Amino acid sequence: MNKIRNYFLKDLLAKSNDPFEIANTLLLFRLVIFFIVCFSLPILSDYILGYYKAMVLHVLALLAMCTFPFILKKQQNTNRSVNTFFIVASVISTLTYMVFANNSVDAINMGWLSFFVLLSIILQKGWVRILFCFFINWIPIIYLVINHQLNGALNVPFLLEETASDPPIVLALIPLMLIVYSVWDKTNTIEKAQQTISYQKKIIDEKNKDIIDSIQYAKRLQEALLPSTSDIENALTDHFIFYLPKDIVAGDFYWFEKNQDFAFIAAADCTGHGVPGAMMSVLCSGALSRSIKEFKLSETHEILNKTSELVREAFVKNKGDVKDGMDISILRLNHKTKQIQWSGANNSLWYINKGELKEIKADKQHIGYNEKQLTFSNHNFHLPDNSMLYLFTDGMADQFGGEKGKKYKYKKLQQTLLDIHTLPCQQQNQKLKEEFNRWKGNHEQVDDVCIIGIKTA
Repeated sequence: MNKIRNYFLKDLLAKSNDPFEIANTLLLFRLVIFFIVCFSLPILSDYILGYYKAMVLHVLALLAMCTFPFILKKQQNTNRSVNTFFIVASVISTLTYMVFANNSVDAINMGWLSFFVLLSIILQKGWVRILFCFFINWIPIIYLVINHQLNGALNVPFLLEETASDPPIVLALIPLMLIVYSVWDKTNTIEKAQQTISYQKKIIDEKNKDIIDSIQYAKRLQEALLPSTSDIENALTDHFIFYLPKDIVAGDFYWFEKNQDFAFIAAADCTGHGVPGAMMSVLCSGALSRSIKEFKLSETHEILNKTSELVREAFVKNKGDVKDGMDISILRLNHKTKQIQWSGANNSLWYINKGELKEIKADKQHIGYNEKQLTFSNHNFHLPDNSMLYLFTDGMADQFGGEKGKKYKYKKLQQTLLDIHTLPCQQQNQKLKEEFNRWKGNHEQVDDVCIIGIKTA
């Protein structure tokens, strides 16, 4: 039996991952085999008893059922085969009532109707299920009711098997048993599916825990690479860093280095967020530090040029063009002369002096691969005491929220900074957090956020 099933259903079952579709295919195949046996058994007795019209009916029904395994094999589509099965079953039932002049609805008729309606519910979906449950499967019964009301006017004389006796009522047990079997098969399928789902959920939970644990450890490593708060506070007496990763690990990061003459600080945004962004941030942060410590660079544009070169070298083994990189805003402070030097790759600098916000635009290329590689520029300037400098990534400006679910945008961020710039830096930090959460509301955070504020002194 398994060899026969595999011959007809192997390809159809192999291409499906849906346990319910597989179960429906197997149930249909078993029912077809059952009906092949049922239609085979009466043929010999029909011939012996002289019920030739009934014999022809049973032979035709047998041939129809015998084609179904081949239909399943050729169509490779369970749903179409199921629909064809119900149509053929409806035709066979109607012909049976014509042959045996059955003009009343009895227990056997209702048993078969109940079975086919239930089978439609089990095997079919959507509007097709409704069509068959409430129309196609009822055609034989509708024929019986109308024929009974018309006193047999719908009988076709040449089809009638006038000498045949009424079937015994015990035959009503056949559709009843098929109903029980079909319900059991469906229940068994659901239980197996639940067991499979529970097992898969357990595996997924275990894998998810391993992944989360690994990412949590990666977070600790990434945090260890971030500059220490004490080092920044020693160099920048009044500042804040609003840093809010979207995921456990982040593509945005803040960076700080100091030598005898200068303090360097930057807000950077690596390609992507989460794990890919975090891996890029480790590479880019290391390249920035190497530019100062290993290559002894102190000009901000030279630091960006060397960092970009180091990032490109890291991907030199890749045969394709690696587009990953970093946008950054980097600031150099000289506390002796109070000179400020700044360079930017796609991320600009804002500063507020005497209540007026001004912008120094960044170079329009990022750190890493660029189709046309240009050198970065730098900007030197002085600001009076109590001015505010802001380095930032695009996370807050790109955040969706508000009543209409729109982006926060840079213009609104500028106005927010103008509103709070006179506050102490730590209060500015708190106000930005509150404003971000207010705007975001129930929306998902779309990107990492990094904003650095520095008050000149």
